Amino acid sequence: MANVPTSPPLKIFFHCPRKISRPLAGRHSRRGESAGLERSQRAELCLCPEEADLLWPRNVPERTCDRHLEDMQLFLSCFPNTRVLNHPRDMVLADSKDRAFAKWRDAGLPIPGFACPESFQDLLRFTDAYPATLLRLNNGASATDTLVLENPSRAEAEHAYRKVNTTARSLCRRGRADSRPIVVELLRSTAGPGLVAGYRAFVVGRRLVGGYALVADQAKVNLGTSVCTNEREEGAFLEVNSRLDALLLDPAFQDLVFGATAALHLDLCCFDFVLVDDSPVLLEANALWGPAAGWAGGRMGKALFGQHNNIWLKRARGYCAWMDRAVFYEHIFDHFDQFRPGL
Repeated sequence: MANVPTSPPLKIFFHCPRKISRPLAGRHSRRGESAGLERSQRAELCLCPEEADLLWPRNVPERTCDRHLEDMQLFLSCFPNTRVLNHPRDMVLADSKDRAFAKWRDAGLPIPGFACPESFQDLLRFTDAYPATLLRLNNGASATDTLVLENPSRAEAEHAYRKVNTTARSLCRRGRADSRPIVVELLRSTAGPGLVAGYRAFVVGRRLVGGYALVADQAKVNLGTSVCTNEREEGAFLEVNSRLDALLLDPAFQDLVFGATAALHLDLCCFDFVLVDDSPVLLEANALWGPAAGWAGGRMGKALFGQHNNIWLKRARGYCAWMDRAVFYEHIFDHFDQFRPGL
């Protein structure tokens, strides 16, 4: 018998300030999210904030300036009795990686070494302690604003520091006052000879709602760098996703991600992490993940999925669920039930 909800659907108002938002539909939207909301029996779109059960600000952090935050908080203050998901007053905790690391460190959660170098000499001291590092903006997108430094020469390190510091200062002038360089210990999850893995898990409140892993042949692991073009790479991809599927059922891992979510005052997000000696280490929280919807390894990865469909569905369940976007987002919205007023 179908699981029929006993309460009316939650009414969700998507607050989408112009030019900085990820709307439910149209340009910059996430594939399948609108269809997932339509499929859900526990949530529905509300076009009037006065009638909503939940208000969900949809500002993209990398596009959000301090004045945008002030405007959003002013808007939300008009509805003091309505639950706000991922309230923008707390955005800086997740958006600024140094603040997130500090919160997780204070909570006793596993993180890499990190520092915010205020000078080139500070950077040199950190790279002496950690020969493999990532230098990036503390509030930038990892795919575009991250430099890999492995035993760098003095000239290479100085060039990298100047580049990131210049970008940070420019962002400060343009209204993102919390911008600064951050250097982070580079940790790798080995996925076989010459391959490394990156992991992601999705959290809604106190529930884990899936995740996936990618494999790359370079230090930065993301959709653009992922590989899955031959038998060896496919085997590594399936192995790390099987490992993640098991991890998502592990009560200790669930406690870790729920604690990490609470430390940043988030209601829903996804976590990027690595496994070091089979133990998770947190790298980043994404309060509003992006719309990228390509296949791991690109066209060849998609072709391998078509050839070995049954194997992927068995050994990479979380990944396959993520790729079925409408159903994935239906499950996301179904879990919004825990945000129902009075609970």
